[in-house]
Amino acid sequence: MSFDYYPKQTSWKIVNANTMNISHYIFRDIERTGNYDTLSKPMMKVAVKLTRPDGTYVVRRSNIQGFVNFTNSMIASPVDIWEPGIYKAEVMVPDGWEVTTGNSVQLLEFRENPLARAGIVVDSIPDPVGLAQILTIEGYVKNVDGLLKDSEIELIAISPSGKQQKVVTRDGYFKFNVVKGKWKLIVHLKGMQTVYEREIEVKTSPVKMSTIILGEEQKAQRKSSIHIVDFEDLISTEIRKMPNGVAGLNWKNLDSSP
Repeated sequence: MSFDYYPKQTSWKIVNANTMNISHYIFRDIERTGNYDTLSKPMMKVAVKLTRPDGTYVVRRSNIQGFVNFTNSMIASPVDIWEPGIYKAEVMVPDGWEVTTGNSVQLLEFRENPLARAGIVVDSIPDPVGLAQILTIEGYVKNVDGLLKDSEIELIAISPSGKQQKVVTRDGYFKFNVVKGKWKLIVHLKGMQTVYEREIEVKTSPVKMSTIILGEEQKAQRKSSIHIVDFEDLISTEIRKMPNGVAGLNWKNLDSSP
């Protein structure tokens, strides 16, 4: 008995002619510029909370293209938006991320329009919201025998501008906020000559270091170079919001679909 791997489609999704939707667009701000440009990437699974005029709310998440869709209609149901008024759209920022565009909360005014397909329209669509990971450096400091007392550890971080700061450790663990650029970490034990130095280049993501081991074996722990692998160039989508910068212009509500 043969199996039909490519059956003909016999059922089709019904399109509700009386319903429309409004979309929030969420993107990863790779360069942390606060601007949706040609280097930005769509982000999926980001939650947006839409609060209605009566205080009730609905939460939707961005799809693989970065769009968060809310249905609206005054002549069909069920939908997310069904009455005129002021709606609050709030991006629920994931842990470890921050908004770079300064618009995590936006107010949308819907008004009745009998000539519109859904009977209700919005005065202005939401602006794209950019997110970027909070840049940090974290890791552990140990010696060849195990954990060190925090009182024994002196950890100094030197920023790309040359400014020094003392980093506090807790049971050998450290984590501190940084900016993009080349950093240097200097670790040594109080009262001892053992010194560990490491240069780290922070780019678009937080850095989690391998454990720093102080002692005779530290030379074996060092690497001549570090290669960071990411998968940013693998993100593709059939539908993409037109980024700013194309033809030297800023674009709004225009999709660059093939």
